[in-house]
Amino acid sequence: MYFMGRAHEFGLGVPKDRAEAIQWYQKSAASGFTPAAERLKKLE
Repeated sequence: MYFMGRAHEFGLGVPKDRAEAIQWYQKSAASGFTPAAERLKKLE
């Protein structure tokens, strides 16, 4: 989920989509993955 967020945040193999990146980071952070929570802080 975290890497899907990064893919959408930076346009890696998919179109850049900030809102989609945030959704993936939120899912990842909810599962307890700290780096995703850190990315969310920077995007929100």
